[in-house]
Amino acid sequence: MDLKLIKKSKGYIVKLIIKKREKYYKKNKDEILKTKNKWQKSNPNKVRLYDLKKNKRQRGWGIDSINNYFKGSHFHHMHINKNHAIGIYIPMNLHMSMSHRYNNRESMNKINNIAIEWYYEENIMINKINFIMEMI
Repeated sequence: MDLKLIKKSKGYIVKLIIKKREKYYKKNKDEILKTKNKWQKSNPNKVRLYDLKKNKRQRGWGIDSINNYFKGSHFHHMHINKNHAIGIYIPMNLHMSMSHRYNNRESMNKINNIAIEWYYEENIMINKINFIMEMI
């Protein structure tokens, strides 16, 4: 067979598969979404990692965390010296407490200061608790 004919027939087959998938999705959309939501609720860590990887891929930002993930936290990219990978996990309500954009230095400086203050206060409390536990 001619190579051009093979390429054309493969393209045609791919288009047919896509059309079949679209038809199936339209017909079973509710069931597909229920299954998807159920899986997302039962696999929150996988969803979180996927979202972080997607964010990295779309924006070119990495994930170089100062602290570890904890339940109810958001990853805040700090954008220090044009390094978009460095960030910190902070409580969701703290992260959402003020509007900020990476290209607005003023708002980024404010939220970064808030995040760093929270981080140091949190670590001081953890160190105090560990010290007390060692004394007991």
